[in-house]
Amino acid sequence: MPAYAEAARLYQTLGMPSSEARVRKKRGRALYALGQFSAAFDEAETARSLHQRAGEPGEAAPCYRLMAQAKAELEEYEAARQYYNEAATLFRAQGKPQEEAACFKGIADSYFDEERYPEAEVHYRRAALRHVEAGDPAGEAMALDYAARASFLQYDNPVMQEKLHQAMNLFQQAQERYARLSDSSGQARCLAYFGEIRMRLTPPMLPEAVEDLQNALKLYRSVHDSTGMASCHLKLGKAYSALHQFDTAAAALHNALKLHQARHDTSGLAQGNFELARLQFAAKNYVAAIPAFRHAASLHLAADETANAATCWSNLASAYYNLAEYDSALFAYAHARGLYAKSNQPEEVADTELNMGDTYLALTPPRLNEARRSFETAFLFFRNRRDPARLAHALAGLGNADFVEKKFFEAKSKYEEALKLHREFSAPLLEAWRHERLADIYFELAEYPSAAERYLRAFSIYLQENEMEKSGFVRLKLGEVHLRELQVEKAIAEYTKALRVARQNDFAKLACASLILMGNAWREVDQQDSARVHYEQALRLAESRRDSARVSASLTNIGAVLLSKSEDAAARTYLQRALQIKTAQRDSVELYVLYLNLGNIDLHARRFQECFENYHKALASALAGKDKLGEGKSLNNLGWAEYSRGNYLDGLRHFLEAERIFEDVVYRRGLISVKANQGVTYEQLQRSQEAYLAYKEAIEIAEQMRANLGRKELLQSFVKSKAALYGSMIDLLLSAPGREQEAAQYILRSQSEDVLTVVDVLAQERGDPELLQAVNELRKQIENPAPSAGGPGAPLIVRIGDSKAKLDSLFRAVMPPGTDIFQLERAQRFLPGDAALVTYYPVKNALYAFLVTRKNFYSTKVNVSKAELVEKVRRYRDLINTDLATHAKKRAVITSWRQPEVLPLLEVSFDLHKYLLQPITEYLSGIKTLVIMPWEELNYLPIHALAQETAEGGVEFALQRREIVYLPYSGIIDLVLSRAKPKPRRRIVGLAYPGHPPLLHVRDEINNLKSRAGSDSEYMKFDADATEEYAALQARTCSLLALAAHCRLDNRNPLGSAIMLAPAGPGSKYDGNWTLTEVANSRFENMELAILSGCSTALGGEEPGREIVSMARAFALAGAPAVIASLWSVDDFATTKMMSLFYAEYLGTSAASKIGALQKAQQAMLERPETRHPMYWAPFILIGVWQ
Repeated sequence: MPAYAEAARLYQTLGMPSSEARVRKKRGRALYALGQFSAAFDEAETARSLHQRAGEPGEAAPCYRLMAQAKAELEEYEAARQYYNEAATLFRAQGKPQEEAACFKGIADSYFDEERYPEAEVHYRRAALRHVEAGDPAGEAMALDYAARASFLQYDNPVMQEKLHQAMNLFQQAQERYARLSDSSGQARCLAYFGEIRMRLTPPMLPEAVEDLQNALKLYRSVHDSTGMASCHLKLGKAYSALHQFDTAAAALHNALKLHQARHDTSGLAQGNFELARLQFAAKNYVAAIPAFRHAASLHLAADETANAATCWSNLASAYYNLAEYDSALFAYAHARGLYAKSNQPEEVADTELNMGDTYLALTPPRLNEARRSFETAFLFFRNRRDPARLAHALAGLGNADFVEKKFFEAKSKYEEALKLHREFSAPLLEAWRHERLADIYFELAEYPSAAERYLRAFSIYLQENEMEKSGFVRLKLGEVHLRELQVEKAIAEYTKALRVARQNDFAKLACASLILMGNAWREVDQQDSARVHYEQALRLAESRRDSARVSASLTNIGAVLLSKSEDAAARTYLQRALQIKTAQRDSVELYVLYLNLGNIDLHARRFQECFENYHKALASALAGKDKLGEGKSLNNLGWAEYSRGNYLDGLRHFLEAERIFEDVVYRRGLISVKANQGVTYEQLQRSQEAYLAYKEAIEIAEQMRANLGRKELLQSFVKSKAALYGSMIDLLLSAPGREQEAAQYILRSQSEDVLTVVDVLAQERGDPELLQAVNELRKQIENPAPSAGGPGAPLIVRIGDSKAKLDSLFRAVMPPGTDIFQLERAQRFLPGDAALVTYYPVKNALYAFLVTRKNFYSTKVNVSKAELVEKVRRYRDLINTDLATHAKKRAVITSWRQPEVLPLLEVSFDLHKYLLQPITEYLSGIKTLVIMPWEELNYLPIHALAQETAEGGVEFALQRREIVYLPYSGIIDLVLSRAKPKPRRRIVGLAYPGHPPLLHVRDEINNLKSRAGSDSEYMKFDADATEEYAALQARTCSLLALAAHCRLDNRNPLGSAIMLAPAGPGSKYDGNWTLTEVANSRFENMELAILSGCSTALGGEEPGREIVSMARAFALAGAPAVIASLWSVDDFATTKMMSLFYAEYLGTSAASKIGALQKAQQAMLERPETRHPMYWAPFILIGVWQ
């Protein structure tokens, strides 16, 4: 170096500028090689001016190029490009395309270093063209190679995804040039890029990428290029990981590590360990990923690669975040942020702020101030950078902070602004997430249709992007919308689908959440056992995954189930365990639920001080979490506690506050509860009119809600709770003088509501929109009966029925003829003069009977408590069951009514007759037929078999004095009206199927029918020929259908009850179980009478409201105007005997009416000592048309 300086000085002394310039050029190159770029630039600049002074401008071109190279190394890229352009112009003038190409490559390199890839690609392409002009295929291949890389690096802009394909084309051209030159290393490099590009295409071409990388690996092996081989192994590891072939991916990465280890390549080792950590992360093995990221970070720092170390720390933080170890995640993010700042990467610093903001919000409780600071810092940075994607993230983060603070309108504004930014670039997952968050806001604002719409948008995008776990969680939220709208069956369907996805993909959190929400749905419909099963499954899963939040949620819910079953001690154990976990985790989410349940336990035990403490803690927790629903529930419970302590005014104040909150959040089930509570409180305060209005509002809300409920809950919960509401209203009205008729209106209205419940079920299962519309219209009419022209003094039936006639034609078009719901006006007008309609309603200390004849309405009060009446009915049935068991093998022969075998039953029968029939006897003068609409327990009682002692000391049963028929609801009177004139009998069909255990006499029963069927005898089927398929087919057109077979009752789900017939055969849909639902969904156009002589075919479930659901009612809904069915398990021999007597009367020469034939058959049984006992003949009742 000193020699160059001395030579330059001598040439300068001798006045030889051209020679001095050449020496200074050489010295400049030497300085450049030593990394002394400023000195190199100065020498090149001096040489350029000397050449120009010597009149040698062409010699200045190399000087300009050296000056540009020095400026590029000093990162003064703009100056570097200026000098490269000067050099390129001079080389072009000298006809030196090879040199000009080198200048264009220098310009492209400067753009590449500035990450200005589009400009870099343009200049690499210009360089390639100059290499072609110079006849330099190797140079062309290299330039195309670099142009392809610049194009490839533009892939991260979604708008320019086509750049990946463009890069592929350029690499293809470069590979072809390398192939001509037999340059294996160059070909391998291009193939490796092929593989990387294919991995980043949308959708990725992973198998093709693996093939390209394996081919590249072979070429690198052929030239013993360990660096290239290591690079290929790393990329293969990424490709196999994306294919979820994690073992193969790990093997490839370990191969890369071995190669880097052999070369003592610390940077390569760091990269290999980082990819191994990412592999563990992709496999969701976050625990294993954490030490791998730490090791990779330490290696990068050892290699003085601060930025790469920062990336390792950032990924380490993500692993902690996914393990819900948010404090550790924040520490790692803070470390990454410091390293990014140290390596002068402000964009990554801002990105880390976004992640830290998300983590602050995930803490329990969230650190809102720190979160806002992080998001605001990132927002300011990315707004200046005009980065819409990250700007949208920052806005959404600020929206999340607002959401946590329940500032829903502010959050909504920020989310909508974020969505607008998303439209500037294609980011489907972010768009889906924003839709989801907007839906969350709509949900909190009780705008459920808008929430559902947004959730569906998010779900659709997640599904398209194959984000199955995210789509599953959105399904859960959609289910929550359905549940809030009381569409419980739809909610359960969504939860079930989410659970299926979770189990298929081993998404533990999703599975756990699905199980908990399914349990919640079952609890909404009072299916506590089903709920507990799901909660316990969730608990086991959460404990196995150490998910403390869901462990506490499961414990809380199991405790609530136990509490509902009055298992207070066990409930407290579960609830206290949950409270310990929440306290240890500082988890306040829905903490109010725990305190409410603990307070409920104290209330049951009348520990008022502890109860109020827990309820106030619940209220404080709800207020702290800004949970309006929790606030309303806490106030409602506080109100009930005050009521229970006798502080009615304080209780009322809490109820009114709770009502306001429930109205704000549109929580209708809560409104029903709080309105009912207000009603009982007003009653205690003797404010009857306000109590009446509260009950009225509660009933109206309940009736509106029923339209949204699904099949199971309609029959298993809601009717039960609604019956209690009607009961409170009716009790109130009956206690007020002169309001008996209004009470009767509510009694009959309630019965009609129960029928609409069943019709709703069938309409939903049938999927008939016309039927659903008709039902909704009928409901409106029932809920708001128009006043009659007859005025207030007109009979009750006239007043209720006026506005209904216009719906007859519509309803008849979609339902079986005669299934009108609430046409009491017609019932009164068209009741035969010798018939009366009676219904009963028990209250706490009395029984009310309401009687309707063609001209009059009567009501009477009987002094018997509801408890005593219910006990008598149950006692009657218990005695029947005992007698059936006692005489199962040896028949009871009754020669005297004083025999011990029958006397206890008679004594109960006398009492029930005194309560039910004797009080209305004075109104029954001239009445031949008594039509009974039972209520609750009375559905299980054969009122026609009630007895009284005669003046002579004998026994007379009700059926011996008059005909008695049963109607499940008032509207079936329309069947009487539409079929008052019997049609010619078209076909008689009978089926006998003994089943298991075998019914020995069913063949005899149907043979008796066959002997009287005449030409219809061919329609009698026995044993294996008595199939469900045959019954269903013949029932459509026959006039009489007799089924002698077992009937399986399902008290938990009456719709699943079935008549047990022969199956049609393998593969057939007719499995032999002719279910209540299948029957009710049929249409029996010509049927006059169905005879169901199996066990208990007239009974529904055992809970209030379910009595309307039975096999007999199913036949009525399908179009059978009259059904003979049984109230208990029937003696096989006695049934056969009685049915033969019935057929003799009904199908014989006398051609008796249906009820007349049944009455005579039962009277004939009474005359014979061996069949005199009521257990043999009393269970059979006629439901429907009696003529």
